[in-house]
Amino acid sequence: MMIELSPEFAQAWERGMMSHAQYSWISRAIAGRSALVFGAGYDSALWHRLSATIAESNPSWVGDGIVPIDVPGRVNRWVAESPPPPAISSGYDCVLVDAPTGYDLHQPGRQLTIYWASLLAREFVFVHDYQRPWERACCDRYLGQPAAVITARKGHLAIFPRAVPAPSLPPLQTEIITEQHLGHLGERYRGIMGRASFPPITAWSHSLAWLELHPQLWESHGVMLVEDDCWASLDHITQLFTASVHAGAALGASWIGNKNQCKRWVWHWSTHLGDAPDLWKSYNPICYLSPMLLREVFAHRQARGRYAFHEILFATLAARAGGGLLMDWQLTHAGLFGAYRYRPCVKSHELAHGICHPVKSQITRPRHMSIYHPAIA
Repeated sequence: MMIELSPEFAQAWERGMMSHAQYSWISRAIAGRSALVFGAGYDSALWHRLSATIAESNPSWVGDGIVPIDVPGRVNRWVAESPPPPAISSGYDCVLVDAPTGYDLHQPGRQLTIYWASLLAREFVFVHDYQRPWERACCDRYLGQPAAVITARKGHLAIFPRAVPAPSLPPLQTEIITEQHLGHLGERYRGIMGRASFPPITAWSHSLAWLELHPQLWESHGVMLVEDDCWASLDHITQLFTASVHAGAALGASWIGNKNQCKRWVWHWSTHLGDAPDLWKSYNPICYLSPMLLREVFAHRQARGRYAFHEILFATLAARAGGGLLMDWQLTHAGLFGAYRYRPCVKSHELAHGICHPVKSQITRPRHMSIYHPAIA
């Protein structure tokens, strides 16, 4: 049975302190691996089901199957580093840090548990409440920058790959998809914009048709999709592509959020995805799709006969697939982005500052194409 369908998962999601996507990603990451969780709570039954060791410093949460530990410290005060307690010092594939409490200056904070995680984890460290300054400062000191951050109203989850050999990547190849490539093939891929007032067949239709017909282009490492009014150098694209592959991301994009986080967005465009609370969206002028996600996208079209709006389709399918890490580049690679927004259009003087979108000017757009796509300029 899928772990998300278990009563333990349901209890964790309903009463615990993380989102559905966060619990799903961690559960699938630690399944079959040795894992240590700092922090007991309403999600303890889920971690026990996955055979994780749970360590807790608050006596009120220590019970059967919980390892009691002492974690000295205070938020915003560095304490002397000490070795992990003997009861948990053997090492683990994955370590989740979700304790001790650290919501104000009177709490012990997580300096030592983050430090211990950096020593004990062989494959992944997960740190919850990464949006809080003290947690982020401790992560910067002991773990460096996260490969990805899964955002949620209850708290952000940062993911830090440890000593996992990074996969070797082939040289990035570019392919410009136009209507001339596919003729009327896009008819089979209509509706990707998800709105009746938009053209039913677009460049997105043609690009996905091309990819479904040429799996050899993406079956190893996935694909980057870049709209032609997005100003991005090949170096920018390569950095995002490489980071997404190394992090094991299902989707890499910017401004990723779920329906609860973005209640005023146009969720009624989510044709064929339902009105479920687990709808997600991403902003996709430039985005990375993993092989797993591409297969989910094509399976969705084949089952439903058409697509849903791509900004909802990609993120929602990635979140529902389980283990589908959503990598928000605005959190992990903000320094690569310049004037990047929905509207208004980017002006010429802004183009020197990283990835820009949308570039609509009839002066700047040809210049952009001549620099980055000289074959069709």
